[in-house]
Amino acid sequence: MIAKVSGSFFESAFICEICGLHSELLEYEPARRLVYATDLADIADNRARLCALAQGADALICEAGFTEVDAEQARRTGHLTARAFAEIAVASQVKRLVPFHFSRRTA
Repeated sequence: MIAKVSGSFFESAFICEICGLHSELLEYEPARRLVYATDLADIADNRARLCALAQGADALICEAGFTEVDAEQARRTGHLTARAFAEIAVASQVKRLVPFHFSRRTA
């Protein structure tokens, strides 16, 4: 039995390591980074900021509900097209891109 020390996970993990149980009780994985962005107009400043924020992320989840056919509507409503989102994801070297669109009209 391992007692909780001061309520901290890290302190408990330290106790497990001291007792030699850490390899049996704990799993370690490298940290993952997820970036979520929504309601971005396709302007240079927004692209640069999102690219910097998402650089090398494991996943970029971004609102991009318009195709190039509807690019003018996307511009008017302050949204990215799927193409703009893909360009940002490639420039940011993200591992996975997840486009979505939430609309009150279709919810």
